[in-house]
Amino acid sequence: MAIDAPNVEQIEQYAFYSATGLVSISAPNCAVVGEQAFRDTSNLQQAILSNNCTLNSRCFYNSTKLKSISTNSTLDIPTYAFYNCYNLEIDSSIFTNASTIKDYAFYNCDKLRSFDFSNTTYIYDYAFYDCDGLQTIDLSNKTKRVYNYAFEYCRNLKQVIIPESTTQIDYMAFYYLHSDCEIWCEAEQKPGN
Repeated sequence: MAIDAPNVEQIEQYAFYSATGLVSISAPNCAVVGEQAFRDTSNLQQAILSNNCTLNSRCFYNSTKLKSISTNSTLDIPTYAFYNCYNLEIDSSIFTNASTIKDYAFYNCDKLRSFDFSNTTYIYDYAFYDCDGLQTIDLSNKTKRVYNYAFEYCRNLKQVIIPESTTQIDYMAFYYLHSDCEIWCEAEQKPGN
């Protein structure tokens, strides 16, 4: 089932929870996606939302076939937003405004190849855990802290660039990376932890 909803401005929490027949949704004027709105929509492949869209916790949790999402202006990527969306392939222009990436946001998103961290200040616990598709992480000069396990088990990372602005890297933030991974730290002193 494909839904074309050009006039929908808000999708409430649990609206399509476990709607296994849903394959795509186009809601280009949707400004808010509620908590768990598309949770367990196991056949959803595409979501087109407003560029002003605010996402809430677990909005696409376990949408295992989700390949693409179109939205950009969200400032926070909430907890568990794309948890276990292991087919998600986002364009580098998506989420460029994200200043905070919350816990488990992209957990086990294996096909995620890149992410634009240009406006990211905080990357919380397990945010990119087990994202095997990531090959390069270039944190911006706005990034202040990388929390526990944020990039753990990103086994194909080849390069990590940590800017001088990063003052704290928490426990096992970059644990179990590729053996050839190069980590460049531009800080003049050792970050905390």
